[in-house]
Amino acid sequence: MKLLIKLNYNLLFIFAFLLLQFCNSPSTPVISTEDRTVKVNSIINYETGGYVRDVKIKNLILGAAADQNGYFIFNINVNDNDSILNLDTLIHNKDIVTSFDDSAYEIEFSNDGEFAFILDPLDKVYLQPLAYDPAEFPIVTLSTLLRSIEVGSSDSDKLVFYSLVKHLETLEGDVPSFSTSIVTQWCTVDIPYIYSCIETSIDSLSYYQSNISFSNPYLSSSNDQLGVMVFKQNDNPGCFDNSTEIPDIDKVGCEFMNYTWIDVLEPFASFDTPATTETVFSYNNYFFAGLSNDKGCYITLLDDNGSQISNLSIAEGYSINDIHVFNDYMVLACKSDGILIYEIASGDFNLLGEIETEYAYSAKFFNNNTIIVGTRQGIQIINFGD
Repeated sequence: MKLLIKLNYNLLFIFAFLLLQFCNSPSTPVISTEDRTVKVNSIINYETGGYVRDVKIKNLILGAAADQNGYFIFNINVNDNDSILNLDTLIHNKDIVTSFDDSAYEIEFSNDGEFAFILDPLDKVYLQPLAYDPAEFPIVTLSTLLRSIEVGSSDSDKLVFYSLVKHLETLEGDVPSFSTSIVTQWCTVDIPYIYSCIETSIDSLSYYQSNISFSNPYLSSSNDQLGVMVFKQNDNPGCFDNSTEIPDIDKVGCEFMNYTWIDVLEPFASFDTPATTETVFSYNNYFFAGLSNDKGCYITLLDDNGSQISNLSIAEGYSINDIHVFNDYMVLACKSDGILIYEIASGDFNLLGEIETEYAYSAKFFNNNTIIVGTRQGIQIINFGD
């Protein structure tokens, strides 16, 4: 009897272990990739001490938003074949984390690579000049939750900065409670300072918008179950008296003087998606929606007037956290299912294969055969292909 009980306990232990392994394994995707195996040449792992929620690349600089361990700026060292050898830490700032709800969720670079912007969604945006000490970005909007940031088309003297801002209960006369605004700040740049920001906003948007993405000249915004909204950035915004620009005046002052105000953003298009949109991206006139609940990626092609030409669903069976396109290749960060790689050819999106990673929040191409992935374990640098 004792022997039987002991054997039963052993079988119970083995069953529990196998069940735990099954529950922790990635979900089985709908798309079969048996004939689409990507050859992985090497994987370099870097621990960051926090979930890497976002990665961005500017030239040979890598930025990583590492949740409650702050943010990192790395120098990317490459060999003569442009393959990544290793990373050198230039900046690690975890001073932004002073309480349990402080964290770094997104990171963006200015177009010239002189500044990094780090989003703490419950607090503020941090400004990190790459050659100077960090500071607070001059955000004016108060009583808000910041959900996403982007850098618009800018030059060396001016910065266009976008913030997706949620409003809880607001004061009478302000924007509606439980709504979202896209706040545009058009600022003067004098390294290492950013100042004299003219602020405008598109208000009364759905409270559930959660992500914005800019690809010149379009700013896309995820709109939860309502799909995607697209705005177009004007090349010459500001205040005008006929054709003469009136400098150093905001929208309120411009309209008070009966001049003409041209906003930075104007509505361009919107489209529905078959499931909740978690992340957005655009490439030429293709607009991408990364969907939740294993609904994959929904792609819409728009003409120059914002009318839909066609749409396509890919990667069904996967939930999408991030999307990036580089030189006609696309990578999707698929949470616990790793990453999917596609080739874009004549309007077709051909699946090249999938690569298993740690839980993937963000994925960006460094070149045609190297992808940098932000995961729960840190950073994974994947070199693939023949």
